[in-house]
Order: sequence, then structure tokens, then C-alpha cells
Amino acid sequence: MIGQRIRYYRKQTGLTLEKLAEGICSVSYLSKIEHGDKSSDEVAKLLCDRLGIAYEDVDNQAQLEETRRLLDHWYKEIRDKVFYDYEDYKDRIEESLGKAQSPLLNIRFDLFQIKYLTAKSNFEKAKERIANVEQYHELMDDELLYYYHHFLGIYYGAVNAYDDAIVHFEKAEKAIQELTLGEAETGELWYQIALVHSNHVQFTRAMDYANKGLDIFNKQYNLKRIADCQVILGISSRAMKNYRQAEYHYTQALKFIELLNDDYRKSVVYYNLAVISAYNNEFHQSIDYFKNIIDLLGETSHLAVSSQVSIAESYYYLNDIPQCNKELDRARELIRCGNYGKEYPLFLEIIYKKANQIYDHSYENLLKNKALPYYKSSKRLDKIVEYAEVLGDIYYNKKHYKRASEYYRLAKKTRDDIN
Repeated sequence: MIGQRIRYYRKQTGLTLEKLAEGICSVSYLSKIEHGDKSSDEVAKLLCDRLGIAYEDVDNQAQLEETRRLLDHWYKEIRDKVFYDYEDYKDRIEESLGKAQSPLLNIRFDLFQIKYLTAKSNFEKAKERIANVEQYHELMDDELLYYYHHFLGIYYGAVNAYDDAIVHFEKAEKAIQELTLGEAETGELWYQIALVHSNHVQFTRAMDYANKGLDIFNKQYNLKRIADCQVILGISSRAMKNYRQAEYHYTQALKFIELLNDDYRKSVVYYNLAVISAYNNEFHQSIDYFKNIIDLLGETSHLAVSSQVSIAESYYYLNDIPQCNKELDRARELIRCGNYGKEYPLFLEIIYKKANQIYDHSYENLLKNKALPYYKSSKRLDKIVEYAEVLGDIYYNKKHYKRASEYYRLAKKTRDDIN
């Protein structure tokens, strides 16, 4: 234990082996201590003094257990509750960690922070926590390695690096089989894997994992995750063009969300119901759902801005071009007021050209040089299929058959990759 603590705090303070050992012991002796060899009390105390940690607290088992209980309780709040906040725990956690001076508990805290910061969409700070915890990878036990892969899977999924997310989730799935963390944790892992596969447009796998998670969440009456799994099942059913089944799953989700009084989750369901209405050519109903989202969340949230963009698109499909252009102007105004990335301006430009029948060389270049590269980089397979087919049609009509064939092949290959 003492060697592990010395190794952890040496790395945390940025000291080299040579710098810490200077005047106390040889570098080779320090290296052996850090890797578990027995050391003299005198040398260990001198090393702890230089690191500014207390040698006497090494065996404070009661403090270690208290700190771990506090950390685990905070994690379960993050995992299971609809509304939670770190500030309720911040002072107690940091004070308890300071007393415990345990590398494994500090690593545990860093890992839980990755989960928390990712859930709060604070990706920059989550990335910093990941960089910090990775230098202690060799100190992690089996449980910490499981959390490491689970939470990195969540982080990479949230920043759209789906292949990286899946690699980590596969490792977490293998690790959890050797641990006894309970059904709630297993269900959470199934849900997070389902979510990544859904976002990665791999809907058969998404449904498999969502159903596995749903079995657990139904037994535990976890309303939040029951609703979330039903949404994933709805999205997957919609992608497979089973619109009636999709609507059933969204309606089931809405029942539980009403009990949670969660406006964001309600808006997610409204958004998906709007998409179903659009597939059924019920564009007025679709617009009503999108407007409900804006009323619930205000105009500045990402989902509300996406809804405003979709309202403009709905008027295009209704062939109400004057209203479409008005809604496009409103969407542009909202986008100018915030940082919403590249997709919305790109999509608005495509809608504008389609609505106003600007099918000239600029439209072709927009799809070829902006839309396809963007959606390839963000791995939006559905959009790749859509715009590759449009480009295929453009080149076919121009009798550029070889180029048309390339885009048709891209569309087919991408469609095959979806499932």
C-alpha cells in the first residue's frame, strides 16, 4: 500500500524518480518500493514527507471505508436520479479524500467525475479528467478498470467518436462479468451501449441492448431508464420503417416521463413523434410537436434550435415556400446567437436551395464538398446515404455515369453498414 501511495502522489506532483529519491535512497530502491517491495519505515517516512503526505494514515481503514461509501453514494445519485448536483457533495468528498489519502479512492473519484462531467456536457473538463486518470492506469484494480472503460465509452459516445466508444464498451462488458456490482450497474451498461449503437445508426444492436437493459429497469421500476430504453427502441423501430411500433415505444416512454416531470426527456419524445408524423406526411402535426419543444425548453437549447430548423423543413414539404423562408430566417437568427456547430447552417443552406429550386452548380458543390465530408467526419450514416443518392441522381441526369455509379455505390455500402 505504501509503495502504491508513493507512486501515485509522485506522479501527481510531477516528480521524477530521481528527484524524489535524491538524498533519501537510490532510484532503483525507490522503484522497487513503488512496485510493492518492502521498504524500511525510515525511508518510507522520508519519501512521504517530501511528497507532503502523512505516513501514519496508511492503515486508517475506517476513513477509507467512509470515503468509499460517500463516493459510491454520489455515483449512484448520478447514475439513477433524474436530477442531481455535485455541489451537494463537493465539500464532503474533497475533505474525506484529503483525510484518506488513498490513490485508489482518488482514482475512483476521477473516474466518477468523468461520468458526471460528460452527463453535464462539459466535455473539455471530462477530457482533462481522462488525461489525468490515464497516467495511473497501472494502479487500477479490476473494478476501477471496469469503470474506466465504461465511462470512456460514455465520453467517446457523447463526442461522436463511436468506434472508440464501442471498443471501450466491449472491454467494460467483458470486465463486468467478473465483478459483482449488481443489476442496476449492469442495466446502466446495457443502456449506454444501446445508446451508442443507436447514435451510430446500428439499430439491430441498439435494440438488443435496450431490451436487455429494459428487463432490468422494469424489475427495479427505474422510470428514467425505462423511458430512455423505450426511446431507443422507438428510434430503432422508426429506422426500420416500423412506424406503428416506433409510435408505441414513444407513447410508452411518455407515460413514464410524465411521472418524472422531466421537460427535456419529454421534448426528446416529442421530437421523435414529430419525425414519425413527418414520415407519415402529417407535417402540421409535426410542426405542432416541434413548437411544443420550443415552448418547453426555450429557444436557445440545441433541441429547440434543431426543432426550429425542422419547422422550416416541414413548411418546405408542405410547399409553403414563403413560410419556409420565414422559418429559415428565424433559425438563422437563433444560430447566430449561440455556438451550435456546423450542422445547422449547412442543413439550412440545403433547405434554402431546395425550397427556392436553386439546383445549379452551387447545390452540387454544397452536397459534394460540404455536406458529404461533414457527415462522413461525424459518421452520420443516414445523411451519407441521403446525399450520396442525390449526387448519384445529379450525375446520372448529366450522363456522367461513372461518377453517378461511385455515389450510388457509396449509398449502398453505407446503407449496408447501418445494420
